[in-house]
Amino acid sequence: MVRRLRDERGLVLMELVMTVAIMGLVIGGITSMLVSATKHEAALNLEFQAQESARLALSELRIDLHCASAVSPTSGTVSSITLTLTGCPSGTLTETCSVTWSTVANGTRYDLRRVAAASCTHPGTRTWANGLIAPSIFTPAWMSRTLPGVAVDFSVAAGRKPAYRLADTIYLRNGVRH
Repeated sequence: MVRRLRDERGLVLMELVMTVAIMGLVIGGITSMLVSATKHEAALNLEFQAQESARLALSELRIDLHCASAVSPTSGTVSSITLTLTGCPSGTLTETCSVTWSTVANGTRYDLRRVAAASCTHPGTRTWANGLIAPSIFTPAWMSRTLPGVAVDFSVAAGRKPAYRLADTIYLRNGVRH
């Protein structure tokens, strides 16, 4: 054993070549796994962002619908609705304000936009969600002896996974029962 430790001979060329080849295979495998994981993480991040923007859009739409006193049109499945707001956080405290929610084509998908009139506290246009699959997502419902409401049903697609679907029926708390 002591003799082997004192031996000053180096490595044979074949041993060195085999070591480099094995290290190359190991490093190549690790690199391909890291590249694959990075691509997967990027796809998941896009999917999460699309889902989160859809949830935020539905939340903001819910606030507007709860504050609205009227919706136009009153029936059918449509791609745009106009709400009449009075005394709401997104409207004005004393005057009436109108807000339009609509889907707008963006390539092969659709965006969900909110356009507030100049009389609103925060006028202007804002895109709330991207990647909607269908343009007609609103179904105003005006049933006997109930508050007017709007059924909202939309799916958001991002990446290769199945679309993320959000659906809800939201009633106008300031609406008039018929």
